[in-house]
Amino acid sequence: MKICIDPGHGGYDPGAVGPSGLKEKDITLAVSFLVAEKLKAAGQNVVLTRIGDIVTWTPDGDLSKRCQVANNFNADVFVSIHCNSATNPAATGTETYHHAASTNGKRLAGAVQGELVAALGLPDRGVK
Repeated sequence: MKICIDPGHGGYDPGAVGPSGLKEKDITLAVSFLVAEKLKAAGQNVVLTRIGDIVTWTPDGDLSKRCQVANNFNADVFVSIHCNSATNPAATGTETYHHAASTNGKRLAGAVQGELVAALGLPDRGVK
């Protein structure tokens, strides 16, 4: 299987920034490397949309360029990793999204969500 992992944000876009200054783009990159390593060890063919804190595109073409990486790779699966934030401390949990028209995507999202909830112990916000 060919899997494209997209570490959310990067370069000019830090994503969410925590009180200590920790940036979402750094977390998503580290998590993406771990996911890619595990997938490769399981025999999967993996590409990442970025491998450092540099993106080769401009903000106006961000999403299309990430998708272009997946399409050029002829990926079977595209996974974008993010860490959401909220100003309300009661807003917590794990959620997994899939493309509305993809039955396989929904199945994969359900499997990923189940593993994340079990591993992290955070509230299950569901598959969306």
